Amino acid sequence: MSSTEETAIPALPASYRLLILAGLSALTAFSWLYLVRMPMSAEDFGAVVVRLAAPISPGFVNFWLAFMMWAVMMVAMMLPGAAPMILMYARIARSSEDPPAAGPWAFAGGYVVIWTMFSAAATVTQSALEHFAIISNGLSTAPIVSAVILVGAGVYQLMPLKQACLGHCQSRWRSS
Repeated sequence: MSSTEETAIPALPASYRLLILAGLSALTAFSWLYLVRMPMSAEDFGAVVVRLAAPISPGFVNFWLAFMMWAVMMVAMMLPGAAPMILMYARIARSSEDPPAAGPWAFAGGYVVIWTMFSAAATVTQSALEHFAIISNGLSTAPIVSAVILVGAGVYQLMPLKQACLGHCQSRWRSS
């Protein structure tokens, strides 16, 4: 037996793969549904929530709604791209001698937790930019700010650091 055959990771059964993809698809679909129907203020939730939120500062309610927008948007946009990685983890976990019961779901949950922490940072950044009137509540910016962000994103795409990190990630993926 060659070393490649010994270390080969068995494929996932189709039913297990389908279950994982269906779960990820459902989470993604519900996230997009929330984003389409997203409440923009406490009033959007109805009279009961308006009464419950009355003692809470409007600034905190707006902060919470912005955080929810960022967090749910990250799930909607980032989880589908993570599906191949989650499936690979499921294959690796399933092939171990003692596979974890919630393996791919715990892995996906950790991925969502990391993006939720990013969402918290994005919310704080958005709040600070609103406070200093660099952006408005609707995330619209002055043309010069938009241009700086666009140029910054373009420069990052061309940086050797980005290419080095991408090459490192791709080579590790191929070697596993």
